[in-house]
Amino acid sequence: MRLYQLALSAEAAATSLACSSILLGQTNESDDFGDVAVWLGEGDFRHSNAPNILQKLSLDSGLQINQIRTVPLSFRGTLPSTLSSGTSSPQLDSLVDQLMILTDKYSFRIPLATDPSRVVVFLLGKFGNEWGGLVGLGNWFD
Repeated sequence: MRLYQLALSAEAAATSLACSSILLGQTNESDDFGDVAVWLGEGDFRHSNAPNILQKLSLDSGLQINQIRTVPLSFRGTLPSTLSSGTSSPQLDSLVDQLMILTDKYSFRIPLATDPSRVVVFLLGKFGNEWGGLVGLGNWFD
């Protein structure tokens, strides 16, 4: 139930800010994809073990694993820094409040092997002893 609510809140926050993915923010040039909730369960899914996460989600073959990049967190340490500064909405505030429950939060991005401008962005943390969070897909240009 917690993940379902998290996914709904992510969609509501993104919509309120006129973007399709809260993880990719307004800089995303693709409006094709939103964010989905993922549950990893118990295990060693710390930031340093990103390959384990990709394997758990069966995403280890279509991504450029050697190109994993950390995405800094903003908005009280809850969301990737892809959102424009000064961004605000009641829906975003609600999502941030929900994400405050997660401990050991971190975010990273990985380009698709077939199109390096398309990336998968992860926002993960612990719900108690189990890991979960959000995953989004979109365009990323440095």
